[in-house]
Amino acid sequence: PPLSGRRVQRHRELLEPGAPGEVAGLDDDRARAHLDLEALVERALHRDLAALAVVQAARTPTRTALVSGADALTYAELDARSARLARLLADRGAGPGTLVGVGLPRGADLLATLLAVGRTGAAYLPVDPDFPPDRVRLLLEDAAPALLVTDRATAAARSLHAGPYTTLLLDDPATARAAADADPLAPRPVPGDAPAYVIHTSGSTGRPKGVVVTRAAVANFLLCLADTLECDGSERLLAVTTVGFDIAVLELFLPLITGGTVILADREQVRDPALLAGLIDTARPTVMQATPSLWRTLLDARPEAVNGLRALAGGEALAPDLARRLIDHGASLVNLYGPTETTIWSTAGALDAADAGAPHIGAPLWNTRALVLGRGLAPLPPGITGELYLAGDGLAQGYLGRPGQTAERFTAEPGGPPGSRMYRTGDLARLRPDGTLEIVGRADHQVKIRGHRVEPGEVAAALRAHPAVEDAAVVAHQGPDDPAPRLVAYLTGLTGPAGTRAATAARVRVELRARLPGHLVPDLCVPLDALPL
Repeated sequence: PPLSGRRVQRHRELLEPGAPGEVAGLDDDRARAHLDLEALVERALHRDLAALAVVQAARTPTRTALVSGADALTYAELDARSARLARLLADRGAGPGTLVGVGLPRGADLLATLLAVGRTGAAYLPVDPDFPPDRVRLLLEDAAPALLVTDRATAAARSLHAGPYTTLLLDDPATARAAADADPLAPRPVPGDAPAYVIHTSGSTGRPKGVVVTRAAVANFLLCLADTLECDGSERLLAVTTVGFDIAVLELFLPLITGGTVILADREQVRDPALLAGLIDTARPTVMQATPSLWRTLLDARPEAVNGLRALAGGEALAPDLARRLIDHGASLVNLYGPTETTIWSTAGALDAADAGAPHIGAPLWNTRALVLGRGLAPLPPGITGELYLAGDGLAQGYLGRPGQTAERFTAEPGGPPGSRMYRTGDLARLRPDGTLEIVGRADHQVKIRGHRVEPGEVAAALRAHPAVEDAAVVAHQGPDDPAPRLVAYLTGLTGPAGTRAATAARVRVELRARLPGHLVPDLCVPLDALPL
């Protein structure tokens, strides 16, 4: 449904075309690509992400949209690049109802490609080039994209040429020539309930699940955050999150609908807190989003780096000591909460020094309902702990190709609008008297490692597949001095004396890194004679 009331007015101001001379100054290619800017404004108001980006590019064509290393692209340049690339993708079958894999290193091509996929009407499947080859193959087999956009180095390192999909190598000279000559593609009209992306999360059955998130849900989220964070186009957002983690959607797209600038940190800067602090010094971002784990490592390396930043924290529990450190060192702190299945974040709350001792997760975002329910799905009053369910416009379609698991987690909303669903988060929460929400634990065994959701059963299943392992159990340990939980695996079936079994367990862990992303690899593998009952 369209926005209403105050929000329509707020976003009409955001989306109105630029001055007549500014729009008239578009070159012929861009003029053909935009066709009817007024129509795009109306589509944007009805929550079309591709239209949001195109309208903003028309409003601020000369403003810097992206900084990536030594590269800086204006809105006009980024828009033109994505429009021409969209034509190449469309000519190779990308369009409504199709899925396009995107496996590119962090850089301008990554953002241009994601925007191009949106223009075709297709959904994108992020493929992190740093994932092990086995993991990449598993994601591609599960999602079955029609087209994969990558580069020659990634394709060679991850054996991406051999799949049942068309591969487009962006750094192939023939591709570069075709893109330069391509006619720009205007954003295709697509229903709001069409998929925007598919992102995989850890699965308790041993295989990751692809979450299908709609275009309307993404646009609703971005428009809400633009309002909640009071974005005015002056923001410079430092993007540090892998594209395979859904919170990257905020970092890559939010500035592009408000007139701000995306500062894209490279792989080395994201992994080294000293390099990241140096980038903050030189690029002067005003906003940065990160998991509490990354905020902690940055503070440990250079606490003064956060001074003056609007710090968005989410993906795992925000510890009181970390909240206090961020605030004490001059950051303006916003705590965010939400599962992938409800489109990135579902609640937000600004925290001050008085809140730091017991951080809350704020209140629901636009068109989101947060329900704390007890037995029989009965609503619970403030102060009483129950399981948190989320409902509203942010709900995903469900899990790709898994109707049974979708039905298990997405259920009818009691007392909600006709046909409405809610998502069972598995988080235990309570409503405070002031209306904010507090997360107090989990109703199952799921854990968060560096912001990523981890189902211990998926890790255990991968360990059991090793020929030296008979059985495995994986748990999260967190000692009193540990800032974050660590995965520990217990293995049976290993043979030989104690020293040999310990060496085998260490080798199993090393070999697991070829199959699973780093956040799923246990910090320690311990041999046991038998698992305790």
